[in-house]
Amino acid sequence: LLESLCSNWWLMIEVTKHLSVEDIVKLYSVSRTFHNLVNSRFQSAIAAWAQHKSPSGWNVFYWKCYSKYTILDPEGKTWEKDSSLIASIPRPPWARPEKTKATQCEVRRVPGFKYLSMLVERETRTRDILACLARAGHRLPRTMHITLKKMWMLMDMATNALRRAFIHNTELWTERDLYNAQMFYVKLQMRFNEPIFGPGSRALVDTFLGARQGFTPLWQLLRRKKYTQPEEVIQQRLRYFVKPDVIQHYLVLGEAFFGVHPSDLGEEHREGWGAGYLHLMRPDELVVEECVRRQLDMKRHLIHMVFWGHVDWRRRRNLVPTEEEMYMSDDEMPPLPKSGKYSHTGIYGRCGNVPFDYDNWQPKHAMKARWATLTREEKLAVVQDDNDEELRA
Repeated sequence: LLESLCSNWWLMIEVTKHLSVEDIVKLYSVSRTFHNLVNSRFQSAIAAWAQHKSPSGWNVFYWKCYSKYTILDPEGKTWEKDSSLIASIPRPPWARPEKTKATQCEVRRVPGFKYLSMLVERETRTRDILACLARAGHRLPRTMHITLKKMWMLMDMATNALRRAFIHNTELWTERDLYNAQMFYVKLQMRFNEPIFGPGSRALVDTFLGARQGFTPLWQLLRRKKYTQPEEVIQQRLRYFVKPDVIQHYLVLGEAFFGVHPSDLGEEHREGWGAGYLHLMRPDELVVEECVRRQLDMKRHLIHMVFWGHVDWRRRRNLVPTEEEMYMSDDEMPPLPKSGKYSHTGIYGRCGNVPFDYDNWQPKHAMKARWATLTREEKLAVVQDDNDEELRA
């Protein structure tokens, strides 16, 4: 079967698009036929898989900006430009022969499996961040996932000059992207600040938007993969910002501060993540700066960002997160049962295998919002769940 699959390059690509990156790597490692077929057009294979698994990620995270995820071309192609088109153009008799640069004779680098894995990982984590906010009631526009990827790439840059050059580009950062980024910051502030109990501070949001690992720490916090203890959050804050006199004090003592080594205190808020001395501008700071530079009056939109996704002003009713917005899946968690309320026609069957918290919006709320479109089985499932909830109460 595998030999038949590898008889055609395009057939192999179309079938393996539906495999995980880990399965593709395993197949690449154990099958000589598959290995040789992929190597024959390695860059094209990675591009085809990436465009299927993360179309927007492939466009945003340009692979040449991530050299640590590239490898030497297995086919041995060099950087020398393809001369087929150039050779077909008539050259005047006085034209000098084109010289080949030394670097063009080197074997080129192409995106590898690590790059593909990075794309899929970031695609999943941006989806999970938006889903966590939606489950908490803070909905965001459909184009937000593209803006989050651009913010993540911005956070990969280690200097203010690079970050400003990136966000100044009006083709890469449109006015819609700036609006989305500001709305994301507003919704994140609402998520981390309870209206009554506070804390009424932006320190937590600033800490995780300034993290060196991009949105990974924020994803770990929202998914409760990490930072479940106050000590972990304090340590992350100390890695991001500490007053200079405190850093100097613990450097002299040579002692850790809340478990953080003195050399790591306040490193992440400086350029080069500690290599420089200037404050490394966070995405939220750069967005405000860029809005002022482009003369966008974003301030008057802030109140609308707060209400966005909560109220339908035209129909005068509250809005509910959809099942698509609340969807999250995790390969590390067991699959849901295929019967009862976890089936496809049940309540939880369309929102992935990540369980809901008690204070989250539930899938049945989304189903009630589109009651007229539900089947009889789905309506009965919602009614049954309401009855069960009354009995539990």
